[in-house]
Amino acid sequence: MKEEESTFRTVIKTPDQLRNEFDPQTVQRRQELQAENDSIPKDPLAIWDPSEVPAEEDLLATEDYTDDRITPEFEIMYKQDLSSTDLYMNMGFKDSSSACCDCIVVRITLPNTRYKDVTLDVTPTALKASTSRYKLLLNLPHEVNEEKGKAQWLSKDGVLKITLPIVDELRDFY
Repeated sequence: MKEEESTFRTVIKTPDQLRNEFDPQTVQRRQELQAENDSIPKDPLAIWDPSEVPAEEDLLATEDYTDDRITPEFEIMYKQDLSSTDLYMNMGFKDSSSACCDCIVVRITLPNTRYKDVTLDVTPTALKASTSRYKLLLNLPHEVNEEKGKAQWLSKDGVLKITLPIVDELRDFY
């Protein structure tokens, strides 16, 4: 008898995401996309099926193409809290990968901008920073705790530095 392989995927959604998932417009759009996907011939060499790719409106930080503000320069860095056992004795379980990092640090360069003109919105999976001249919509690479995040304005350089702790449910186990 041949054993069948099964895969499981756990998806955690916020109440707002659940409400949006069953919104009549979302359901209708999903049905339209499914009809389009069914009419497309399947490629046996394709890596994924088109139905597996999320629709643009399902992403939290989607681009508004009618907005002509400039996207500022930014960089995403990872921050790791290390102790001497991690660093010298190699007894900790941390490595240099982003999976072992504790925080995401986003540095946004906003030249000729004042602190009071900056609007910052952070969700667990996205970041939005805007001024009258600049706009940045960013899907974050890891889920973060937006309530414990910190923002710092470096007026000398015109840089907004945002530090967001990464949410990791498994951290208690290692």
